[in-house]
Amino acid sequence: MKLVHGYTLRELLDFRDRYDLKRLFDVIIQIAFALEYAHSHRVAHRDIKPENILVGPFGEVLLLDW
Repeated sequence: MKLVHGYTLRELLDFRDRYDLKRLFDVIIQIAFALEYAHSHRVAHRDIKPENILVGPFGEVLLLDW
């Protein structure tokens, strides 16, 4: 399993004074694209929550806990 560094969306929302709104929208859009891709392949996540969304140090977004 790949080791990934970053913060969960829950952690970012708890400290949102240090994280701007535009970057939060970018995270949400990337998650929407990931879900669209999964749904087009008939895969459902069924556990979407801020704790399962990881934002890396370079802005990469991962949807965890498949």
